[in-house]
Amino acid sequence: MCGSLAASRPPLHAVQARHPGSTIVEYAAAHEIDCIIIASHRPGLQDCFLGSTASRVVRHAKCAVHVIR
Repeated sequence: MCGSLAASRPPLHAVQARHPGSTIVEYAAAHEIDCIIIASHRPGLQDCFLGSTASRVVRHAKCAVHVIR
């Protein structure tokens, strides 16, 4: 299944110089992205107060989001 999916639609990537969480969500919406795959580390105290990129994407993306640890 993965082979047929990759052959029909190659992964997209882009480089932006703004807040990463908002940029990822906006890019996904603008390009009709079906699924976002994002890496995350184990949350610490700082992440609870500031929020992490992965948590922002999970909360705001309109498509499926897979978080990999």
